[in-house]
Amino acid sequence: MDSKYNTGDSIDIYTLTPEERQIAFHEWAEGSPALENLLKEAYNKGFLSYACCGGDSGKPYIAFQLNDEYSRKMAMAIAKQLAKSNLDCRVIIANDFDISEEEYKNMRAHLIKTFPEDFHEENFSPTRTITELNVQPKMDNREEVFESILECIRNIKKDQLDNVKLPACKEELPSKDFKETRPGERRITPEEIGNATINVPTPKKDAAKRVESDNSINPNTMEGEKEIGDN
Repeated sequence: MDSKYNTGDSIDIYTLTPEERQIAFHEWAEGSPALENLLKEAYNKGFLSYACCGGDSGKPYIAFQLNDEYSRKMAMAIAKQLAKSNLDCRVIIANDFDISEEEYKNMRAHLIKTFPEDFHEENFSPTRTITELNVQPKMDNREEVFESILECIRNIKKDQLDNVKLPACKEELPSKDFKETRPGERRITPEEIGNATINVPTPKKDAAKRVESDNSINPNTMEGEKEIGDN
């Protein structure tokens, strides 16, 4: 059966109907029930992934772009939980701590010139911060790893999230590498984990409200982000 959404093309999830969105989540999960449920729960809580793979078209992973304090704190909570767990996976938090002031200003100017309608000042933090969370399970434990992320997003309370401390430097970043490297891979050194990146802001579309429940983190709206089926 041909895939309608899992094509590698960028898709604005807020342009999809609820029915189309469920189909997209199913296709992006590539046969992983835990990843499908994770994509749904993350969407409901306003913590959108921008890329993922269930393992059918490549190695399994999920990545979240961190554009505000809410997403950064959620990412830190997930990363800390996985880093302390016995799950064999790779956890990488990209950041811009090492970017010089001149490089930072040049990047900002480039984004304003290249994406004048999409650039938003609030998405381009004036301070050094974390910019992306990338979690890579192994194929044989992908369900456990994706389920662990799902449970963290689903169960964390607002007061717990409020108490999450954001890192001030690379040394404060939680990270984890595979216990044993997979065939054809090498272990990532501590210096390589969390290499600097800067997010390209995504267009503001109609905001989707986070689900309000006993476990709801933030009842406010979150701006639209792009969701990609796989890299």
